[in-house]
Amino acid sequence: MLRKALLALSLSVAAAPAYAAWRQASTEHFVIYSEASAKELHAYATRLERYDQAMRYIRGLPDVKPSPANRLTVFVVPNLSSVKKLYGKGGSGVAGFYSGRATGSIAVTPRSAGGGTQFDLDADIVLFHEYAHHFMMQNYPGVFPAWLIEGFAEFNSTARVEKDGSVGIGLPANHRAYSLAGYNPLPLDKMMTASSAELKPDQRDALYSRGWLLTHYLTFEPSRKGQLTAYLSALNKGTNSLDAAKAAFGDLVKLDKELVNYLHRSSITYLKLTPDRIKIGPVEVRDLSAAEASVMNVRSRSKRGVDDVEAKALVPLARAAAAPYPHDVLAQVTLAEAEYDAGNLPEAEAAAGRALAVDPKSVEALIYKGRAKVAAAAAAKADAAAWKEARKMDRRRQSA
Repeated sequence: MLRKALLALSLSVAAAPAYAAWRQASTEHFVIYSEASAKELHAYATRLERYDQAMRYIRGLPDVKPSPANRLTVFVVPNLSSVKKLYGKGGSGVAGFYSGRATGSIAVTPRSAGGGTQFDLDADIVLFHEYAHHFMMQNYPGVFPAWLIEGFAEFNSTARVEKDGSVGIGLPANHRAYSLAGYNPLPLDKMMTASSAELKPDQRDALYSRGWLLTHYLTFEPSRKGQLTAYLSALNKGTNSLDAAKAAFGDLVKLDKELVNYLHRSSITYLKLTPDRIKIGPVEVRDLSAAEASVMNVRSRSKRGVDDVEAKALVPLARAAAAPYPHDVLAQVTLAEAEYDAGNLPEAEAAAGRALAVDPKSVEALIYKGRAKVAAAAAAKADAAAWKEARKMDRRRQSA
């Protein structure tokens, strides 16, 4: 039975100690900020890079390295409570989150999660789930239904990076065992058309758990080979999700029954890549400077996204943190973002200008100086010369 397999696989994690100093891990694909020890952060970044490379390898995707400014930024906060606090309203059930933004995509994950049992949602599961969202959006442009967005993330979230460097993909979703073993509140015909926002809590849980089960089944079941590709092809040609599913998968009631049988199998297939198949670049860890560390809490809140009220409340904190460091790029671009979000356009442009005086190629500083100029020109109903100057910043950003 798959339930036995779920029970047999133990994914334990020890509670991580607290550290006071902010550190940064820099890799080819990620910039990671955490208060973990240098050793722990290096291991964390290495696991994430190996996971990324394993996903690319099994899908035959080339390793297109982003420019340094376009790497995914990951904020690793102490625990689930810290994640919920950073997420803000509606974050009671949130264990981690991902946000794609023009100024740089971010993920927020906990350093410690779960109590160490095989059923717990541990920190690596959260990290791998959130990165899977970024991986999907970066590598597979197109339309995806809610069940597959979450099913893909859940399928990859159980990846296991071993100490020898090997990576297993497609392992059982122990943390979804309770939802999988219960009754089914989300039949496939409903799941195909559901959006997460419209579902009841038990149905939302099922969207994740049954999304994992269906993604796993369609990935590994020989009799269903090619059906997921056919479904997505029809979907992206304009066919609605339910009709595309019926055309690709056939009788959905029959498929539902097959999923129940699949759940009760004594074992399931997964892929394990040996260390020699996965090559990663260097992982560099450093302590943040006093200037950089001073703005990290403000920066993480800004990057998460703020409404008007939050933006105005954040500005005094950003000013206080950045004021002692007028010549630090990170401090000033963080201030520029906070000022811009609060609608303080001259202040945003000035902070971005201070960052550019130190680093004329700072993409983030160019973005916020350009945004401030464009917003000011729009508000003032400016003439053509002002618009031309504002657009110059955008061209500089694209060439940086």
